[in-house]
Amino acid sequence: MFVSWTEAQKYCINLGGCLAGNNSNLAELNLAFSNKNIGLGYWTGARKLDKLDGLYWLWLNADEVSVPPIIDDSAARCTHMWDGYFHDIACGGIKLWQYCICEVW
Repeated sequence: MFVSWTEAQKYCINLGGCLAGNNSNLAELNLAFSNKNIGLGYWTGARKLDKLDGLYWLWLNADEVSVPPIIDDSAARCTHMWDGYFHDIACGGIKLWQYCICEVW
């Protein structure tokens, strides 16, 4: 199914959570997808946002991303896990199957 970052976030909110990801579990996300799901993309909860002194990658909890994503498109503002790595991506996605990883409390 093809969904945008916003649609994926709404889906996670409806489950009682949000898109997954923070500085403490990024390594776990990388490990979980390193040997599985080759070729599939999974939205994660980090976005590039404007601040007064520049652009920053922030998690949904407002923490700055400690390890920035692999930059494939400097204009991209969202992130996903793809082929076991954390990448940037346009928030509307690209023409590939895009899933999401939700954290539910």
